[in-house]
Amino acid sequence: MRLRIVLPKVTPELIEVPTRCAYAGCGGRKVHLRQEVKKPLRDTVYHEVVVHRYQCLKCQRTFRVYPQGTTPAQTSQRVKGLAVLLYLLGLSYGATSLALEGLGVYLCKSRI
Repeated sequence: MRLRIVLPKVTPELIEVPTRCAYAGCGGRKVHLRQEVKKPLRDTVYHEVVVHRYQCLKCQRTFRVYPQGTTPAQTSQRVKGLAVLLYLLGLSYGATSLALEGLGVYLCKSRI
């Protein structure tokens, strides 16, 4: 049996510009780039990414748009996938934590 491992990529340059408001019930189609915010990130390559904050011109509420491979969480999708992979290969929570620490990303056992 052969496994194909595809981990999500983190590309901080790729931020999709929203075409509508992120809030349900608003329906606004015009948004304005309000601010660029640096966000700390637990990843094997990037330690922080730039997140864009947009404001809806209809309801005046703001929302964030994250680069590909990141979410509002501190840990990137790549590290989450790698942690799950190591755990599924038979490593314990503690051993997975130590293996990730060897790659330069500290995650405690409860975050695996």
